[in-house]
Amino acid sequence: MIKYRMGLTKGEELRFISHLDYAEVIRRAILRAKLPVNYSEGFNPHMKMTFLAALALGVTSDAEYMDVELTEELPAQEIAARLKPQLPNGVKLLKVKKVDINRPTRKAQPDMAVYQIDVPLNCDGAVSNKADEALKKFADSAEVIYQRITPKKHQVFDVKQYLPQPIYYEVSGQSLKMSMNIRITPAGSVKAGEILQLLQEDFQLPIDKENALIHRQAVLFKNRPLTDWV
Repeated sequence: MIKYRMGLTKGEELRFISHLDYAEVIRRAILRAKLPVNYSEGFNPHMKMTFLAALALGVTSDAEYMDVELTEELPAQEIAARLKPQLPNGVKLLKVKKVDINRPTRKAQPDMAVYQIDVPLNCDGAVSNKADEALKKFADSAEVIYQRITPKKHQVFDVKQYLPQPIYYEVSGQSLKMSMNIRITPAGSVKAGEILQLLQEDFQLPIDKENALIHRQAVLFKNRPLTDWV
């Protein structure tokens, strides 16, 4: 068996489909491309493909990484040529690289995600001063507690442990542009949207969070893209 790592995008057209639906989009494209994909054994065999960093709903990305096993070796250029025409609008294939089949995927798990955010401001007057005040208060806080409540669990954690450096931002008219690096750890991480929620609710950042455009620019392992770790 031969393993390949693919770098993909998730564009605005697919922004509001779930990670599972996105994976199904890619699975169907692989089938249409007639790639010799490997399947698991058993009563319900499934395609051997693994995404390395699931993306939150409503977020676009230039950094979706997937490992897929084929039953025969093909040149990366041929895989790309066969797969690209089958991908829908909103998905682009950026890179294909052969992976050492004996290297466990967990040996190159991502440890950092880079996000770019553009969110409308919903206040008049001294917009820049209000944004400065809220973000400075957030930066100066030794810890910032977030409660993540889902149907299956209730988690309470400090988001500052996942932010290795201050959030970069600038005010442009009635829009706030932000850049943040978020750690990904074996114990978990925090979502960019959750940080926006905290900034709005706990630090009175005057934003329209529901209309924020969140884009994942990169996913890294030891400061390098995952396609370098093959």
